[in-house]
Amino acid sequence: MPSLRQVQTITINNVTGDAYVGGKSFTSKLICKVKRPIDANKGGMQDVSFGTKGIAIIPLISTGEITSIKQITLHPGGILVASEYASNNNSNATKGLYFTLISQNGIVNAGFGTNGNKFLSLPDASSIIPENYRWTGQDNNRLLIFGQAIVSGLTKGFIAKVDLNGDLDATFGTGGVIWTTATFEDHTVFDKNGDIIAIQNSGFLKGGALAKLQIPADVYNRIKQGNWTGTVNNDWFNTGNWAEGSVPDAFTQVVIANGSVSIGANKHAFAYSLMVMAGASFTIGANSILEVTKNYP
Repeated sequence: MPSLRQVQTITINNVTGDAYVGGKSFTSKLICKVKRPIDANKGGMQDVSFGTKGIAIIPLISTGEITSIKQITLHPGGILVASEYASNNNSNATKGLYFTLISQNGIVNAGFGTNGNKFLSLPDASSIIPENYRWTGQDNNRLLIFGQAIVSGLTKGFIAKVDLNGDLDATFGTGGVIWTTATFEDHTVFDKNGDIIAIQNSGFLKGGALAKLQIPADVYNRIKQGNWTGTVNNDWFNTGNWAEGSVPDAFTQVVIANGSVSIGANKHAFAYSLMVMAGASFTIGANSILEVTKNYP
């Protein structure tokens, strides 16, 4: 990819195998589309039908800005790009995060935000420094952002949740944000249960601190409803018995208002929470498990 002097991030389309590569040229931020190689022993080639000769150029915010592309995600409406931003190279520069929406054909949507760029706006924050990202929710349709922000002259930690339109998810925290005492500096990783393990000030000479933050499943996943109808029979695993047309998973709030529900023998079922109303019945067969994942921090 001769157009890219510096590669910053890459996303693979799991259906086509094509790659979308974000990075820099001398003066511009670019997204390049690379076709899946036909020969496994050869590299892919730029898709010249994408943008201009395979390249989509992300509009500049201002002269002297310092930016880097951090996240690229694909969805039916286009390609959402998240870029970190600093107004200049000064230590006191205003910092932030902004999103750019690009069509599947590589055309920047000029009506998105201002001139194609939409800034993440946190209440009363004058400067935002993202540190870590995690895609979550159904079909990875939400982006969790961990970082720190300057609010009324004070440094505060935050977790924000953003949808595929680059807007805060108002169902998360307060207006899309949870403010924290931890600032999520340096490294953040996740264990198999989805809890955060934050490693702060990890430099050897400075010493280090290891903190584990337990956060409930509804932080990472969009909780949905599961209402029992029993239209077909009493089988938990029959999709026709649920108003939503799907068997509950680990992020489903299950309500059984009436009727009889059964999880057969040797089964493993999930629910985020379970409420069985008066007059309804619920049974679990031999050697079966109903795993309820709701977790209180």
